[in-house]
Amino acid sequence: YSLLAVAPSELPKVTWFREDFGKQGLEEMLRPLREPQPVESGTPIPANAEAIGIWVKGERSFAGYNLNLRIRDSHGRYVTLGTGDLGNTSWAYKETPLPRSDVMEPPLYLVGILIRGGSFAGYGSGWLALDDLTAKVGGKPVVIETFESPGPWLSLPNLGTAPDILTNTFGAAHSGQGGLLLTWT
Repeated sequence: YSLLAVAPSELPKVTWFREDFGKQGLEEMLRPLREPQPVESGTPIPANAEAIGIWVKGERSFAGYNLNLRIRDSHGRYVTLGTGDLGNTSWAYKETPLPRSDVMEPPLYLVGILIRGGSFAGYGSGWLALDDLTAKVGGKPVVIETFESPGPWLSLPNLGTAPDILTNTFGAAHSGQGGLLLTWT
């Protein structure tokens, strides 16, 4: 694919634009790219946290697949942090360091939990359990999301014939009364 990057404040100075190209002028169309956009919600990460992690259990080994955490900062910048391979069948704590404050400006928010790898079709149906999202502050673990009750978490639509399903259930609990269970067919 091709990608074109432009500085919205500079583009009108170096290009031409005809009135019949759009209902608005070029500067007006580029304004949303210059102005700060509203920031969506997410799970707040404590100030001064050094790392973030989550407990994961797979129905079976999904070697070659990785769990990633999507983080957003106060300026709406995003970073995806890898926590490692999903080759485990028992509960495993997956942790990754958080970016320094000179890279991502606090406050930070967890806005997504991603599973990356090839197509799950090679594995058929399966499930992953997720519980106790934890930040490390001063070297000590602080649970910031217990998944004890249904919350704002959703499964994004996939390209397969059957949707992935995300449920809050006791069967997915590493500790407490509930956890998230991601199932696919």
